[in-house]
Amino acid sequence: MPAAAALGALRIEHLVAVGFLLGTFTVLFEVSWQSYVPELLPPDLLTDGNSRIATTNAVAAVPGPSLAVLLAPALGAWLAVGWVFFSPLRGLRDLPAPAGRA
Repeated sequence: MPAAAALGALRIEHLVAVGFLLGTFTVLFEVSWQSYVPELLPPDLLTDGNSRIATTNAVAAVPGPSLAVLLAPALGAWLAVGWVFFSPLRGLRDLPAPAGRA
C-alpha cells in the first residue's frame, strides 16, 4: 500500500482488497486464538492465560491508537507501527512454558 501510494498507483480497488483481506484474517485470528489457548496452557493456568489476553486487548484498545498518533510524528511511522505491534509481545515472556503433550 505505501509503495503504491508513493508511486501514485493507489486505487480504490486496492483499498477494498486490503480491507477485505484484513477483515477476513481478523475473523480467522479471533476464532483461532480462542481455540488454541487451551491447547497451549494446562487447565490450572487457563484462567490466568485468558485473563492476560483479555487485559492486553483492553489495554491496547484504549491507549493504542492515541500512542500511535503521538509516536508516528515523533519516531517516524514505521518505528511507531513496530512499537505498537511488538509491545504486547513483551508480556508473553512471563507466561510459563507450554505443557508437554503425551
